[in-house]
Amino acid sequence: LGGRVKIDAKNFLHADVEHIIRGKVAALIGEHGEVTVAEVREAVASSRKYVVPFLEYLDRIGFTTRKGDGRVLDRDNL
Repeated sequence: LGGRVKIDAKNFLHADVEHIIRGKVAALIGEHGEVTVAEVREAVASSRKYVVPFLEYLDRIGFTTRKGDGRVLDRDNL
């Protein structure tokens, strides 16, 4: 993959890392039907400071959709 991905105005991830974390989010949603910020935070051993912008990025690119406090895969990703 290579390169970097702009998550928001302040945060960037290496494309390989973005791909890995996106896969973890998809796997969690596959297991539980939806995923919360806390579940992702624990799965990737990070803080809300970085996980919330990442999940908002996934929403923005159409990978996930926010449902209340959780996120589900966008229909196009099922």
